[in-house]
Amino acid sequence: MASSVLLLACLLDIILAASGIEVAEIPPTGGVVMRTSTGRTDPPQSLVHVNHTVSTDGCQSTVTPDKSAGGHQGRNWKLGWHPVACRSGALKGWQLKTTRRRRSCNLGLGTDCNSDQSIQMKYSCCSFSVGRYPEPDPESGICTHNSRFTGGQIWEKKGLDEGNGGVVYLDRHHVACPFGFLLTGWRLFQPKVGTLSIHYCCRSSWRPLTCHKKKTAFQSDGGDMKGGLIYLDRHNVQCGTNEAMQEWRLQRNGDKDKMRIEYTCCSDSSTEEPTDSPSEEPTDAPTDNFDDPTPAPAPPLTTPAPDDDCLECRLDLSQLEHNPFEGAVPQVFDQNQTLKFKNVCQINDASYDLQLIIASGYSSDRPDQNHAVGNMFRFNVKAGSHASAKFTLMQDGQPAEDVKILFTLLDLDQGSDTKQWANISDVLDYQKGPQVTFKGHSDSTYSFESQRIGDAADNPEDAMELDEVQLGSAVAVMTNYAFSLKFGVNGSDPNGRQFYFAGPSALRPSFCNEVYE
Repeated sequence: MASSVLLLACLLDIILAASGIEVAEIPPTGGVVMRTSTGRTDPPQSLVHVNHTVSTDGCQSTVTPDKSAGGHQGRNWKLGWHPVACRSGALKGWQLKTTRRRRSCNLGLGTDCNSDQSIQMKYSCCSFSVGRYPEPDPESGICTHNSRFTGGQIWEKKGLDEGNGGVVYLDRHHVACPFGFLLTGWRLFQPKVGTLSIHYCCRSSWRPLTCHKKKTAFQSDGGDMKGGLIYLDRHNVQCGTNEAMQEWRLQRNGDKDKMRIEYTCCSDSSTEEPTDSPSEEPTDAPTDNFDDPTPAPAPPLTTPAPDDDCLECRLDLSQLEHNPFEGAVPQVFDQNQTLKFKNVCQINDASYDLQLIIASGYSSDRPDQNHAVGNMFRFNVKAGSHASAKFTLMQDGQPAEDVKILFTLLDLDQGSDTKQWANISDVLDYQKGPQVTFKGHSDSTYSFESQRIGDAADNPEDAMELDEVQLGSAVAVMTNYAFSLKFGVNGSDPNGRQFYFAGPSALRPSFCNEVYE
């Protein structure tokens, strides 16, 4: 009887394979979900977690149900079945778990009836002094777009190429809560076929945070293939005692054959010293006996920030040396005029200056607004126009080629008939607020656009003191010593729109400093 059932199952596999239809996972809600070979089945919203335990440090540990990794060495979209969701407190750490299980066979198609890989997600949530909102969905545990929130926000990465399931394509997603916030959950999903997004939630800390970066060791990404999700189990992403996670991202090495997870851990106690111990030793390779390699994935979207000796200039734009753009009446400025700032940063006792050359004609309706505001600089741009600027960091009159720049663009909002936008070149890393749209990139030039209506009442006064509205309309980038910025305003407005330039901000005080407060 058992052999007859197995034979029928195998014949069904053959029929479905020939018809281009694949049997997907049976969701926890019951029933069988079918999908075509060109589509994807998103996991249902209701995902039941199992194996709740309490560890010795008082944190709750959760393990998601055992599900297929997607065949061979796994596919990245299968992470969607394993949401990481803290219903209270903040996230301490997570690790993918892999096991072997028996899979069905296709008689006559050359597939053996051997074992397949399945995955689970194990994560820990700890008590932390964080805000209550955004509230998580009562079933999935992940916060939703219609959540109420005070003191918290919902950040969501836009859909990026899934890489046909390659785990290395997760390096395009930077799960990063802003300064002063802690990560409480994340979940991968597909906005449309062929793309991935990570929906994640942040809650504000009630106390000042002391943060430091950690990273797992570089381990194989599974080789020259499209899959390799199961190789993520070699990375135990864990913060120390009395710490919670603020951000994480997957990074690749220079040879593009290994990967690691870099993440930030924070403590809200000034007496706690950040741990400097690495995460647990990686597990042995779980799939060394697999073969059938597939073509190499495309290069990563971003170039990760340097790991060691990261020289970062956090711009202070309060010391103007020369400003040709301030005036009393609307005007069009000639191209190739230079804005100069002195002592924008100091690194290892060396002082640096910044020059900004407007490479194209620049129009302003309110040039009286073009001046320093604290340690920021404000530009007024005529609606229906744009400006192209070239930034260069200088030391003793020469380009400082070994130094990176932390640059923040603030107040990227819009009026009833206008929309602000910006294209930034030579971007190594970035973080944006939830009210800014990432429009895409070409090589290392990244494009952003406003999506929130704002006015003078919500203009920032201090880049390090941003409320939720101001935080949502900011973009922070890490660039090379020289970069270009094209910024403009679509539409019409007799007063133009304001752009604020800054260095460190409440959105991102640093990209590569190991410890910051």
